[in-house]
Amino acid sequence: MKKLTSILLSVASALCFIFAFSGCKDEEIKVSGEFYTLKEAYDNGWLVKSDVRNIAFYYYKFYKMEDPNDDIIPIDPQELSEKMQKELKLAYLERIDVIDGTIDKVDIYMNYGIYGNDIVVGVKSDYLMCDIIVEQEFDIGGVVFLDFWQGEILVYHCSEIN
Repeated sequence: MKKLTSILLSVASALCFIFAFSGCKDEEIKVSGEFYTLKEAYDNGWLVKSDVRNIAFYYYKFYKMEDPNDDIIPIDPQELSEKMQKELKLAYLERIDVIDGTIDKVDIYMNYGIYGNDIVVGVKSDYLMCDIIVEQEFDIGGVVFLDFWQGEILVYHCSEIN
């Protein structure tokens, strides 16, 4: 009898542990915005030239390239919370139209900063395979990006940043 009670208590404890520590589920996080290209965000007026210039600074730093733009004192990108990173990954899955995808296969490989209600990031996933068209020189508001693909830097525009 003691052995049966011990087994039942162990099973009950394991179930309680599983439910208590299951953590935040992806479906609990709501996507409050959507992704745009850097050019679209600039053209819509969500980013100004100084924002784009700051983003370019980190673009060149990340790729270890010489920056052809004027000198700048950069603003450090603000850290993204774990919840915000999950929201960005879910929004990215929506952008590339992956219905049953998991955020584990999405990577935010670069954070370019938060500018008002816009989070600028580099995102990639195991779900998207495409031919990348690279522009040798791409100009956004007078800021030059060399060897640039428009899908490389995405702007998450949302009503409120958590």
